[in-house]
Amino acid sequence: MKKIAGRYSIALSKHKEKVEGLILTMNEVKTKIVSKSQELVKLQSEQIATKAEIKKTEKRIKSMTVLMNKFKVPNAVEFIKMRMKLQELQRIRKQLSRQRDIQRAAIKFRK
Repeated sequence: MKKIAGRYSIALSKHKEKVEGLILTMNEVKTKIVSKSQELVKLQSEQIATKAEIKKTEKRIKSMTVLMNKFKVPNAVEFIKMRMKLQELQRIRKQLSRQRDIQRAAIKFRK
C-alpha cells in the first residue's frame, strides 16, 4: 500500500509541477497580452495623428502645386519695366518723405 501511495504521490507531485509551470506560462502570456493591447491602443492613436498630419500635408502640397502651376516667369522686358517702375516709385517715396520731414520741422518751429 505504501508503494502504491508513494507512486501516486510522485505522480501527483510531477503533475503539480507541470500545472505550476503551465500557470506560470499562462500568467506570462496574460501579461504579454495586456502589454500588447496597450501597445495596440498607442499605435492606433499614433495612426490617427499620422493620418491627420498626412491630410494637412496633402492640402499644403495641393495648394503649393496650384501656386506653382499658376506662377508665370516674367520675360526680360517685363522685368526691366517692373524694375524701372520700382525705381520710379522709390524715388517718389523718397521725395515725399523729404517733404514730410520738412513740413514736420516747419510745424515744430511754428509752435
